[in-house]
Amino acid sequence: MNSIMGVLEDNYEWLMDYQRRKDEFIVSDWGCGLQRYRSKGWNNKGLIIVNPDQKKAYMLVYPDGEIIGFSINDLDLESIEKTGYAHEAKRLKVNYRFEVERFQDGKARVYWMLHPDGSYYADEEGYGRTDDEEVYIYAYIDTECKVIRKFQLE
Repeated sequence: MNSIMGVLEDNYEWLMDYQRRKDEFIVSDWGCGLQRYRSKGWNNKGLIIVNPDQKKAYMLVYPDGEIIGFSINDLDLESIEKTGYAHEAKRLKVNYRFEVERFQDGKARVYWMLHPDGSYYADEEGYGRTDDEEVYIYAYIDTECKVIRKFQLE
């Protein structure tokens, strides 16, 4: 199965109406005629790529961080195992950051932070900071949000 399981073709009009009623998203031009809908709020994890010309919406991440636009088959597990955080990736849940960069030439890089740097654990005075480094994995998608390169270390 490819990675368009998050497509909301039947719900495009619902999404457009929801956007107008709830104003829950920050909408941005994202290149190649696409728009990015990012949910507002403290965790802003919800992510939808919309093609207004084709009236298609590709839900990638729910606002609670659950990834629905990608599956375990979109992970290069051999590469990700090297990070020590493959268990985080296999959960298909965003705990920190997940972003689709602007589309250029029909594709976009997607990055997903599996683990933050050590300052994430520190209080306002720096107590609790660890020596951890940020761990990201990367994929590439086309304008229909199909994976053209699986998530892996870059």
